Amino acid sequence: MQLTGSWAGKTIICLKSFAFFEEGAKYYCTHDNGTHFYVWCPQERFGVGQMKLSKEHKTKFIFER
Repeated sequence: MQLTGSWAGKTIICLKSFAFFEEGAKYYCTHDNGTHFYVWCPQERFGVGQMKLSKEHKTKFIFER
């Protein structure tokens, strides 16, 4: 079991591929407000610098220690 506190400033690892996130890939959480967290988006095809995800998506990631 993993606690789901703030992930702001942490590198997170995707556990299972979904949307454009790839299993085993590392992403950076820019900030976390408790209901949503924001992940740096290196994919230029979306034209955005980060993606906003609801806290329910935290089950799809672990953070790098």
